[in-house]
Amino acid sequence: MAGIIQGLVAICAVVAIGWLLRIRRIMSREVIDTLAQIVYWVATPALIFHTVSTSPLAGAIGKPLAVAAISGCVVALIFSILASISRMQRVERAVATMSSSVTNAAHIGIPVAAYVLGNTSAVAPVIIFQLCFLTPFSFVMIDLAANKQKLSIGLATKMVFTNPMVIAVLLALAINAAHLPVPRLVYSLADLLGSAAPAMVLLAFGASLKDMRPKELSWKTVSLVAACKEALHPLLAWGAGTLLGLSGHALLAVTVMAAMPSAQNCFVAATRAKAGQQVAQGGIMVTTALFVPAVVTIAALLT
Repeated sequence: MAGIIQGLVAICAVVAIGWLLRIRRIMSREVIDTLAQIVYWVATPALIFHTVSTSPLAGAIGKPLAVAAISGCVVALIFSILASISRMQRVERAVATMSSSVTNAAHIGIPVAAYVLGNTSAVAPVIIFQLCFLTPFSFVMIDLAANKQKLSIGLATKMVFTNPMVIAVLLALAINAAHLPVPRLVYSLADLLGSAAPAMVLLAFGASLKDMRPKELSWKTVSLVAACKEALHPLLAWGAGTLLGLSGHALLAVTVMAAMPSAQNCFVAATRAKAGQQVAQGGIMVTTALFVPAVVTIAALLT
């Protein structure tokens, strides 16, 4: 547990630095937008390429990956239906749906897996599923929701295959499946650029908090995001894992991984769309605050 707290403190410290930089007027709104664009076009695709092209996919493909896929897709579908019923604005609904389903598997998931589960391998299926499908898909859906043009098959196809994350995933999967060696220079470059993504996202997120108005925040939407992320998502993972025959430590692992808070990339997506930023901010803050008691509860129930 000490390792989890240490990881959380480090994340909060970087967020605080971003906030202080904005307070001191070192970071402007334009800088925040620029950081979000760099993360979207360069850092995250590099992280995806580095992770997927070098990961042993055969070892990560199995029941845990199926649980991650089932629980992530089902919670996104349920949230989207609930948001539609409540007549939530289109882009805000897309951002909130991403916040309810895409987990902070890398930044918080790794220390949680190490100190709660005793093995970081539990993170691999979640990261692979999210990087290969859920995160690029969510960005595309938000881009489509924010686009003023009439939606068509041609427009959707164009936006999917010009998305830098989709390109990175397809290229990395092709290299991995064909067992092609990644040149050391390419590997080092992808590693260097990809490792910058978390810090840039956290700095931009922290700086953006200066503009956050808690009284103007849609707490109804944020509460729904938190309920889906910290209660429904792990419950779905537990149910899917049980149906697939997982038990004991394996079932605990997939359930804990589903309880990870909303990913910071939700804020990047909202910033690019210029809508739903406060929903993303609120969702990240509330789910991060709730995930420790959620993980402790899950561990108590399943051990």
